[in-house]
Formats: sequence, structure tokens, C-alpha cells
Amino acid sequence: MGEAAQRRVERSLFLRTLFGGRRSAATLERVAALMRDVAFDAGQVIYRQGEASQEIYFVVKGQVALEAPGLTPWQFGPEDGFGFQDAMQDAPHARTARAVTDVHALAFSVEDWFDVLEGHPDLGRGAVMDHAASVAQMIDELGLSLAFPPLSEAAPAAESGRPAGLVERMLLLSEAALLSRAGIQALAVLAQRCRPLSLAARAELVSEGALRGRRLWFVGRGTLELRRGAEVGHAGPGSLVGTLASLARERMDATLVAKTDTLVLELSEDDLLDVMDDHFDLARAVFAYMARERARLMELRARARAASA
Repeated sequence: MGEAAQRRVERSLFLRTLFGGRRSAATLERVAALMRDVAFDAGQVIYRQGEASQEIYFVVKGQVALEAPGLTPWQFGPEDGFGFQDAMQDAPHARTARAVTDVHALAFSVEDWFDVLEGHPDLGRGAVMDHAASVAQMIDELGLSLAFPPLSEAAPAAESGRPAGLVERMLLLSEAALLSRAGIQALAVLAQRCRPLSLAARAELVSEGALRGRRLWFVGRGTLELRRGAEVGHAGPGSLVGTLASLARERMDATLVAKTDTLVLELSEDDLLDVMDDHFDLARAVFAYMARERARLMELRARARAASA
């Protein structure tokens, strides 16, 4: 076997380990063919803060730190990916990536990554579910009160009992952080499929421990509280309650209670993923949200760990 063929086999095996066999062989072969092996010496800068996001990376061996002045570094090791947070938002790098040890990684151009995601919906769905599991772990480590702090300003209450028509549902979904970059056609389909729920203040939407039923909830107007013991998290207009971490949970990890009169839009998990398959602009909107939310939680986790060290 030639060296190039051997490296492709090695990359395919690494990807099977990374993705846990949840992707088709054809998809993994496609990804492996577009990747290239890169090596960095300990202390070497991989990319700098402010530079354009041109590649994403998967760590095979070694440790990488993402650094920014005045902020706690983020640490990455084998099977971790980095560079995604910036690339998925079409933004310059927010931090400098530095090899802490000698590093072997796989590099993937951002353009190729989006091409593969668009052509292989199973990879996009898998990326969403992997993200869900990852952020669920971070939320469990942080706790609800830290992960979902009080709103910076009071959210206006919903108009009690007034039904939300299709146009209003589209408007509310367009204001949701998860969907803010989605196209009008995707929003129209989601608005048709979602179910508006009007909750009076102090009404309970669902209880901790209940089966989630593959449902997601967006706050349209008003405020929801996430309650678990002494912990209280908050979700205001534009929030996906519990973030995409909900997709990784079979049962509710908190009781959801309306703090004010609240309008909630309920959407099935399957509808969101199906529309993502058909409208890649929605998929890109979801990936951008994933990047922002992961960065927010990683920063909170880094600060919490530094404070407890």
C-alpha cells in the first residue's frame, strides 16, 4: 500500500472512532479524502486571533490551547475539533490557537466542510446530535443557574389568550437565536409545523423527569424558568429552551414554568431535522447557533474551573 493510501486508511479509521460508526462508510470516505495531515511543534501558533477562518481541525494526538488576552484558555485534546466556532459563523478567529505539545491533526478547509455537509445530510444530523451531547455535559457541569442566567432586562409578557397566526409565528421564529440566519422558505415550513402554546403566569409546561417526547420549545413572548431543586435557569424571547442539549436527553432535566404570561412555540425534533435536510440555509443557521452556544458555554466552564482551581 502506498503512503497516500495508507494515510487515507488511517484517516478513515480515525473518523470511525471520532464519529462512533454513526455515519455511512461513503460519507466517511468522502471526508477522509478531503482532509490533510498537519503537524505542529510544541509552542507553535496554528492560527492567530483576527485571521480569517479558512480551516477546521481535528486533533489526533497532542494538546492545543485557544487563547485570547484576558480570557481563560480553552484546552483541546485527541478527538476534539477546533476552529469550528469561528468558521461556522463566517467570522475571523476570536482566539489564537497554539500547540501546547507536539500535535498531529487533520485539517479540513471550511469550504470543503460545508460542501460535504450539504451533500451528506446524515453528517449534518450527526454533527447536531454530537453537539447536543457535548453541550448537555457542559450544562450539567455548570448547573442551570450559571448556564442560563437571569435576563439582562425584563421581557414583555405575551398577550394572554391571543392566538399566534402563521405570519406572527414566522416572525417569532426569525427572532429565535437558533433560526436567525435561516431563509424565508425554511421559516415558513417551520411556522406551519410548530404549535403555539399560551401559558398563564406560573403555569407549568412540563415536569422534570417527564419524557421529552422529541419536542423542542422556543420562547416567543414572555419568560420561562427552568427549575431543578434550588437551581433556576431562565429563557426569554428568542430562546430555545435548554438549547440543543435537549436533543441529547430522553427525559426532561428540569421543570419548565412560565414566569409571566408566555407564548411558546413547540416544534418536533424530527421536523427541525427534516427541514434542515431540505434547506441548507437552515442547516447553516443551526451550525452558526451551535458555534455561538458552544463558545458561550466553554467560556463559562473555563471561568468556573479557573475559579475553583
